[in-house]
Amino acid sequence: MKLKIFSSIFCIALSAVIFCINSKPALSDDWEDEEDSGISIEINEHISLSEKTKEEIFDLRKDYVSNSIFASPNYEPSEEVFGQIIDQMPWISTDFCSSAPDWIANIDGPAIHSIYITNPSIPILLDLPYYLSKNDPNDRCSTMTYYLTPLEATYSEEKKEVTVTYPLPHVMHSNAAFQLVGVNARDFGYNYIFLDEDKSTYKIKYMEEDNVSNKVIRLEDFIHLGTACHHESGCNNLSPMKNDLEFQPPEPSSVTKSKVQLYLKLWKEEPSSAYAEPDFTERIIFIKK
Repeated sequence: MKLKIFSSIFCIALSAVIFCINSKPALSDDWEDEEDSGISIEINEHISLSEKTKEEIFDLRKDYVSNSIFASPNYEPSEEVFGQIIDQMPWISTDFCSSAPDWIANIDGPAIHSIYITNPSIPILLDLPYYLSKNDPNDRCSTMTYYLTPLEATYSEEKKEVTVTYPLPHVMHSNAAFQLVGVNARDFGYNYIFLDEDKSTYKIKYMEEDNVSNKVIRLEDFIHLGTACHHESGCNNLSPMKNDLEFQPPEPSSVTKSKVQLYLKLWKEEPSSAYAEPDFTERIIFIKK
């Protein structure tokens, strides 16, 4: 059976940002009844990383990997992914909102991007690339760390698939969008990603018409000394911002079932097409809480 990579799409203007909505029918509801026979993956908390050296952070990463599905006695953190971390520099806090002039991020406490170091078993995690100021009365950024932290995850060795569950946001700023983050995927050699809408279950809104649902994208994620925190010294933070990997979660009012899913395919080498057999898959589930 021939599968079409490109489905009919139409675009709407939303708060001065153009999103595209997939108009094809969603997957059958039968997927909700599938039994998940995978093993449980522990979700590790955010940790404080400010003032730590690169060597200390690498040692932490090795400890987390040793207890992950990708455990290997010869594991070393990828220099392409983690090699630009700078010793004893600040990291943006999980409570990153700031009321300071010119929006200088809070750097005290656990680091919001530490989740990509402490949870190596989940190849693709989420980020909220648009940090919103507390000065905005409609802002909900103080709750974003909650929405970016998985509730649970499982791994199926037979399927080579991770299923990771997040709470469905109740309220989001109209311009806010999640980004698919492949720090872990890249670290373990999975360099290419595709979001298969034939196996996803809601009408997904994207930041760009040309996006991860209609082309295979090479992952580029890494951590380096950047300027996102607006501190003079800079902060170790995630990069780059990739509009073609950004999407909005479904509006809660539009979700009639208890959960919806995104279905991701990963490859180590560039595939011949988006429908080539993947090396690994991941299901991202949003559930109503």
